[in-house]
Amino acid sequence: MTGWSTELERWAVGYADRLRSGSGRDGVAIGGSIARAEQWPHSDLEIAILVDRRDPAITHFNVDSGRGVEIFQLERTQLEGDLARIDAGTLDAVAAWPIQLWRCHITHDPTGLLLRFATEFDRHLFSHQVTELKTRAHRSKVTSLISDTEKRLANGQPRAALATLRNAMNECILLLHWDLGELPRSQNRTASRLLDLTERHGRQDFYQLFRDVYGLDSARHAIGAAWPACKQQVLALTERWEGRASRDFFTVAVDSDFTWGEDDSILCVYRLYVPQLGILDSLDRPAYAAENRSMLEFLGLDETNAGHVGDLLTRLGAAHSQR
Repeated sequence: MTGWSTELERWAVGYADRLRSGSGRDGVAIGGSIARAEQWPHSDLEIAILVDRRDPAITHFNVDSGRGVEIFQLERTQLEGDLARIDAGTLDAVAAWPIQLWRCHITHDPTGLLLRFATEFDRHLFSHQVTELKTRAHRSKVTSLISDTEKRLANGQPRAALATLRNAMNECILLLHWDLGELPRSQNRTASRLLDLTERHGRQDFYQLFRDVYGLDSARHAIGAAWPACKQQVLALTERWEGRASRDFFTVAVDSDFTWGEDDSILCVYRLYVPQLGILDSLDRPAYAAENRSMLEFLGLDETNAGHVGDLLTRLGAAHSQR
């Protein structure tokens, strides 16, 4: 095992041990790529804590030792109810659990509840019943987002329409993974992972659609010219999630310096989420566009027009209907 991988695992276990010491916490489990031994040098940490009740002081997004950490709070009563439904043969709870915790590594479990959770999750996530629930949910979201895109186009909002269509594209990516029986990708490696997936399954057309919807041909200009001019503005917008915690997370865990070699993937994360931070309905206002040109260039929305978005919408709709 390489040195960075050993060090990453040691850090993850140490962080889990620190979480364990908090009051009202009945269990801790490490999830994500680190738990599955699929980490890469820039992996963040997904971790679950079992609590009596959700603690509002614990943010979901965090940073520790220069790495991103996502904390999932599992409430004991809710989890016990989920497991009771599973025992009765209903697997809807499994479909709703965070996939980051599949094949998790438990570090603290005095009640045994996390072991029951992990056992059922690992056993059922890729069962026919759960994958059908997953695909049905994502299919419904794609349909709804396509409808929303159409409405925004009709209302003369091509930038907001494209931002919404990218959300639909993201749901299509998740849907494709479940269709093919594979765990959805890490978002900070979306492009490279999707390229591998589509090449293995002969779906290069889907990969090209993804690139076109996210406007990745503009990546070089967006990162080299537009990003330095709007970086602080974009990072400030991320504070609308969880304040400074989410800004720090995006700075560290979403490669705000574009040095990891996953430029297309990282750009997709920003282009997917930033428009959803309270600015969606402002994107097509002339005054807003004039004042925020660099940010719109970075987001690949500066030269958006209804005809282009309409073409992309038609292609995505066709891909979705041909599943």
